[in-house]
Amino acid sequence: MEALIEKGANVNIRGGTYGTALIAASWFGDADNVKMLLDNGAKLNTEPIGFYGTELTAAVYTGDEETIRLLIKEGANVNSFGGDFSYPIIAAVDQGDSTAVQILLENNAHVNVRGGEDNWPVVSLAASTLLKEDLKLILKNVADINATCDKGTTALINCADACDAEGLQFLLDNDADVHIVSEKYGTALHAAAAEGDEDCCEILLKAGANVNAVGGPYGTPLQAAAWAEDIETVRVLLEADAVINISPANGKHGNSLSAAAAGGHEEIVKLLVEHKADVNAKGGLYGFPILAAAQSGDIDIVQLLIDNGANASAEGGLLGSAVTAAAYSNNLPMIEQLIEHGADVRAQGGKYGNAIQAAAIKADVEVIDDLLNRAIDLVNHRNGKYHTALIAAAYFNRMEVVVRLLDGGADFRFQGGQYRSAITAAAIRGNKAILDKFLNMGPPDQLLDDALTEACAHRQSACVDALLKAGANVNARHPVLGLPIDALTAPELEDENSDVEDENEAEDEEDDDDDDDDENEDEEEEWEGDNASVSGETDEGSVTDLQLEEEISEATKIQKLLDEAMARCKRNPTVKRFRTVKHHELPHSLSVGPQSRQQPPMPPVPSTTQYQPSTITKQDEQLDSPYGRHSQEPYSLPFRSESGTEY
Repeated sequence: MEALIEKGANVNIRGGTYGTALIAASWFGDADNVKMLLDNGAKLNTEPIGFYGTELTAAVYTGDEETIRLLIKEGANVNSFGGDFSYPIIAAVDQGDSTAVQILLENNAHVNVRGGEDNWPVVSLAASTLLKEDLKLILKNVADINATCDKGTTALINCADACDAEGLQFLLDNDADVHIVSEKYGTALHAAAAEGDEDCCEILLKAGANVNAVGGPYGTPLQAAAWAEDIETVRVLLEADAVINISPANGKHGNSLSAAAAGGHEEIVKLLVEHKADVNAKGGLYGFPILAAAQSGDIDIVQLLIDNGANASAEGGLLGSAVTAAAYSNNLPMIEQLIEHGADVRAQGGKYGNAIQAAAIKADVEVIDDLLNRAIDLVNHRNGKYHTALIAAAYFNRMEVVVRLLDGGADFRFQGGQYRSAITAAAIRGNKAILDKFLNMGPPDQLLDDALTEACAHRQSACVDALLKAGANVNARHPVLGLPIDALTAPELEDENSDVEDENEAEDEEDDDDDDDDENEDEEEEWEGDNASVSGETDEGSVTDLQLEEEISEATKIQKLLDEAMARCKRNPTVKRFRTVKHHELPHSLSVGPQSRQQPPMPPVPSTTQYQPSTITKQDEQLDSPYGRHSQEPYSLPFRSESGTEY
């Protein structure tokens, strides 16, 4: 830096990540470089720039005492405004830096200012990051100890969330209000209960906190404690006359029993049942305690609830029914247990429509087989996020499940849901082995065309290659994405799916537990669904099999494939489709039934202009076979938007 200055570099030039050289040096905590810049004309207290805004804010954020004192000595304004933290004191408190806070207070930093992401008052933020001694210094000049951030959180609530019993008592002794309700936590008692801190709960209850106050994500302190898996905190609240059978509308789980059941906390469930908790209380994310227990996969809690009168056939909530919840949690013994106690395996509703679709996502093949044996008529049931179980299985690369469903009469031509069809779902995810299986069944041209455009939009070159060889029309127009070439030239679509995100988070946690962080796979993405590769293999001579010294992008491969296809069309203007791979006809199960019925027509293409909720036609007569009969009720679920919004 000294050499650059000697060559005439402008020490006050603005730009880059930090805004100025002086802010950068301050952030790195290099007092010598800061002094060099100041000695060579670097200006303090200029117009705020960059994330930190000012030199002093950058310095207190990283906490180098020598740099902080040097800047103040040279005239840095301790109350300068700018950057994401707004003031130096907010940055220092946010980092919990006691030394930096004390230096700023010694130099008359204001403590009644606000800043940061939620416009935090200094005292409110300090309660969660600093010790009691620092709080005392701040409180000397604080105008309002109950000042709140934009989400209503006070110093007392933050202190309770931090499980600081000593700080909590100090704030209460200085007139902190125990009844204020924040958007994020509820009251201070909610915050302490959610952390499972019985000591803080007892302090707040002695100070007059309302044990049945309603607010925050868990509704009541008891619900928060039940979810936190702290039975001692639950006991403290029950001894303080907490009401068990209350279901506030803003409680995530609806009631404390559902919260404990959802978390798989058997001892807390027992305690609440002993205190007369309503085992059939309705409300919350999962609808009923038994559905909450079923999704947690805890068969003992399910049995405990049933033994105490829970209705196994209750329907509602996120997953719709107890059997669907058990299927989603991949628990075959629980499915059998629930059905034995009256649960309906054919119950419909919830996020996934029915138990078979929920199981198709991640349950073992044994679960799929059991459900098909019990309710084969659901194999083509159309509802829920993925519309059919086959689409769900195709999306998640479950080859064994796909085979089971097809053998059971699943119709791969049905369209609807977030991914429109089984072929499109496989193409979007790059599940080429499954895509090839569908292509070998002779799918309708319209399905090929839609899948081709989606594969281009999601940059799946192997699937593009396979679809073109199967006869997809390179000039067919997708109702949302346009032509395949349009989808390719547009920004790559991100496949936003909460089910995949949840699965990835679970896998990441497993990797952390196993200390398996050494491998980074930068080549083909592989998803462990029935041991099948996501990308699969392409036919010999495909552009996707070219061995190049430099890796070429998926977009480049697709561009070459589309160029070749469009060139063929120009040479043969009367031909729209060029099938270079011979595929089989429709499978027997979709063409000829037990009474040699005629091949059913392709299910109608859903409208993209109007949404109409789908319904399921109840058949009056019992099907004599799962094969050969497929309801053709029209559906009108919209195509996905370009943003990838979930259905």
